[in-house]
Amino acid sequence: MDGRKDRMNKAPWRAALVLAAIMGAAIPSKAGDAALLLGGGIGNLRHPPRQAYGSLELTYKMEDHPWGLWTAAEAGGTEKYVGLGLYLAWPFKERWTFAISSGPGWYSNRGTFNLGSELEFRSTAYLMYRWGRRSSVGISVSHYSNGGIARHNPGAESVRIFVGIPLGRGH
Repeated sequence: MDGRKDRMNKAPWRAALVLAAIMGAAIPSKAGDAALLLGGGIGNLRHPPRQAYGSLELTYKMEDHPWGLWTAAEAGGTEKYVGLGLYLAWPFKERWTFAISSGPGWYSNRGTFNLGSELEFRSTAYLMYRWGRRSSVGISVSHYSNGGIARHNPGAESVRIFVGIPLGRGH
């Protein structure tokens, strides 16, 4: 029984890696911008216990369009999140970009903070500054919620600092 549960816990991580590989393979053949956002943050801002976490996110934005896709894997302490969804980005000024993203994901914890469901939606706002040709640094704020599909829905917020590493062709 424990082996089956371990395989089920690994399934979302495998799905996210497969999605990232598919997106990564498509990047060189399609026009657009892709970036790997590597960072760390603090979660459970409103509801202790706060937890530090590491984050790996892949974004892909279509050239000449503000929209694209994202997939992310986040883990820290006893909490894990793997998700995917839509991504919208708007450059402003010379080197700044504001972006938002939202989509469903799988959330797991081992007893620290119950969000009410394993299905959790992550909505994120990003502010990024590009230095050099394409690399960037940024900050993001995320809200996690099960959207009321479970009886318990406290929601949670996190803040993250990241470095954006360009992939593929880019601009």
